[in-house]
Amino acid sequence: MRSTACKVELMETATSRFEEMPHAIVVIPEPEVPSQGAAWPNAIIAGSLFGDLSAVAKELYRAVQHYPVTAWMNADADVLYQPADGEVPAIIEWIAGTYASGASAADIEDDLNQLCAQRRAMGMIEV
Repeated sequence: MRSTACKVELMETATSRFEEMPHAIVVIPEPEVPSQGAAWPNAIIAGSLFGDLSAVAKELYRAVQHYPVTAWMNADADVLYQPADGEVPAIIEWIAGTYASGASAADIEDDLNQLCAQRRAMGMIEV
């Protein structure tokens, strides 16, 4: 066991060494990227993989008539979309697709059904 004098000396040495570093930088890690369940400023919820996929596809089809969109699901099985020129905050495997004016509602619905089947097969959702 060290004596009290030895402990004080070690503390003084440690303190003086710290004080010798005038430009010490404290790095605070940046927060992690929000999960896919988080709100994204430009994202619009078109529906849910638990709901009527035909209605979700029609919502996406309506949006595509104005601008290209990228659609994806989040961890809650919501189907979101936003303009395709924006950064999509999604896990790549959760993206349903990127659609432009040539896309049909039937094609979009097929992609949503495929996404739903993949998530179900992986045990991520129960539909």
